[in-house]
Amino acid sequence: MSGDGARGGSARGEGARGEGARGEGARGEGAPGAAALREVVGFAVRRVPGVAFPASGIAGLLRGRAAGGRRAGAVRVEPLPGGGWRIEVAVGVARGHRAVDVTRAVRRAVTEAVAARAPGPSPGQPAGPLGVTVTVTGIT
Repeated sequence: MSGDGARGGSARGEGARGEGARGEGARGEGAPGAAALREVVGFAVRRVPGVAFPASGIAGLLRGRAAGGRRAGAVRVEPLPGGGWRIEVAVGVARGHRAVDVTRAVRRAVTEAVAARAPGPSPGQPAGPLGVTVTVTGIT
């Protein structure tokens, strides 16, 4: 799979990362606005066609545990030094959807959600740097 494919990628051009997204309590989650941004991102991710699991919250965690012990979905939001955000999303992909298409759509939805909450100088772009990593945790 490519760096832009099923394991992730970044809106800033960072490659795939082998680490899964972590849920609540991760470093940076206590930053002002991080919890609200996590909810906005989670809502946007749940609306992406092909996402099988909720992107955040206890329902995703429980569904993943019931499906074999893996985390079904999580959103991690961490502020970057000097402004901007690093966002990691873990999702399950619904059968019949290509993981690469779902991860691209998730990344686009996250970027649009952050841009709507904190618009930048260009339409559709967020204020400050934004790194988005999408990891597929399962296919159902």
